[in-house]
Formats: sequence, structure tokens, C-alpha cells
Amino acid sequence: MKNIAPFHQNNGILIRCAVVLLLIFTMVNCSQKRPYEKFEPPIAKKIPEKITMHGHTRIDNYYWLGERDNPLVIKYLRAENDYLEKVMAHTEALQETLFEEIRGRIKETDLSVPERKGDYFYYIRWEEVIPHRDDVELLRFQIHRDYLVVEERMNGLRQFRIHPWFGEKEYYIDFGETTYLAYLDTIPELDSK
Repeated sequence: MKNIAPFHQNNGILIRCAVVLLLIFTMVNCSQKRPYEKFEPPIAKKIPEKITMHGHTRIDNYYWLGERDNPLVIKYLRAENDYLEKVMAHTEALQETLFEEIRGRIKETDLSVPERKGDYFYYIRWEEVIPHRDDVELLRFQIHRDYLVVEERMNGLRQFRIHPWFGEKEYYIDFGETTYLAYLDTIPELDSK
């Protein structure tokens, strides 16, 4: 019979060495700070707000964060954005690589199948992504002729077209790019003309 004890003894020594090396490696890596640990995240203040709905009362400590015009909310959101930029700074190259990979798999120019409505054919056209102007906010944009002439002509509004569309009015706002925003609405002062 062969003596297999030396093999087991050598194997035990190798395992012990591997465990010691693993512990050393773990301790060295745990002692190094991660990039995100260098910065303190902003912490929102707790301001209790009592909310009663459907006969139930609850306390929301962060209700104040929903107040858009509150300077404290704006300050906190800016602090969060700054923290995010600092923490994610080391991943910018990876973010760009991921963005390009995702963008490479998406067809940027495309055309839907035309659909007939009445006497017209309607289709959707996607064109290559064009960066939008940052100074144009259209969420609360209201159309007034004087405003359009004075303000938006100076800011680059070039065209304003109104077409009949099944009893409604369809208008496009052209900002000089191939991206349009279409709004469908009934505008009383335009209906009479």
C-alpha cells in the first residue's frame, strides 16, 4: 500500500497559504476607501407633515420636498446633484461606453407606416437625436400672438403654422431644428378668423 499522508499534508499547507493570502488581500482592499466614501451625501431634514386622507392620518417627514418653489428644496436638490457628479466621476468613461453601445443598437432614423385619416396620410418620423435648446421651457408655454412676436422671434422661433384637423386646431412650433412639438387644442380667438 502506498503512503498517501504526505499528499494530504502538502494539500493542507496549500489550503492554509491560500486562506492567509485571501485574508491579506481582503484586508488590503477593505482598508482602501471607495470613491463614493470620500464624500458625504446630503441628508434631507425631517419636517413632519400630518396628512389625512380617506379618514387615515399619516406623517410624512419629507413632504416639504414636493414644494417646487421652496428655496430649501432647490438647495437640497442641487446638493444631491453635486454629490452624484462627484461619486460617479470615476465612471464617466464607462457611462459613455454604455451610452454608445445602447445607442448603436437603436435605429435613430425611422419612419412609421403611413396611416390614412380622412384625406390625409399621417406618419411618425424619427430623426437622429438633436440636442434641444436649454433656454426653452415648453411645459407651461402658452401661445399669445404678442408674446410670440416680441419674445420668441428674438429667441429663434421661426415658424408658427395652424392647420385644420378634424374640427380641432393643430399647431407646430419650429425652433429651427428638425424636432417639432405638436399641440392639439381648440383656440377660441383663432377659430373666429
